[in-house]
Amino acid sequence: VYDPAMIQKEQDEYKRLLNIRSGIRKGEFTIYIQPKVDMNTGRNFGGEALARWIHDGTVCSPGLFVPVMEKNGLISTLDKLIWDRTARYIKKLIGEGITPLPVSVNISKTDIFTMDVPEFFSEIIRAYDIPPALLEAELSESTFIHAPERAVDMVARFHDLGMSVSYDDFGSGY
Repeated sequence: VYDPAMIQKEQDEYKRLLNIRSGIRKGEFTIYIQPKVDMNTGRNFGGEALARWIHDGTVCSPGLFVPVMEKNGLISTLDKLIWDRTARYIKKLIGEGITPLPVSVNISKTDIFTMDVPEFFSEIIRAYDIPPALLEAELSESTFIHAPERAVDMVARFHDLGMSVSYDDFGSGY
């Protein structure tokens, strides 16, 4: 059944996909660091790197680009970009004489099936010469449901690198 709204939605998504690809080439994706704060003491103990897309002078919500990137096989491209930007940020702080707190980065379910994630982090850590303890891998709870053996192996390999691992969406339904 022909539905003009459906066609418009597909056209809008395709246009967004073209803008996303262009944005990747132009360096429009960046990180915002969200502080992690101990609710009891108010002490900041780290941060989480969040992907943001600054397109045409506007900071776009991840809800506008992450689903499109997931659907079109670009989420791992975004993740690698965010991981690299985070390591670069940590290196910059160290270079400025600032002692950085650990920063966590998200690892998507797609990443664990399409690449050797711990090896990628090993390369980033070497390239930027940063302490591995300053990067924290954040895995979603669903990763353990969909690929338990891979997830357990990955956690062990992250620990071998000197990184810590945290769990995102814990208790969200699995």
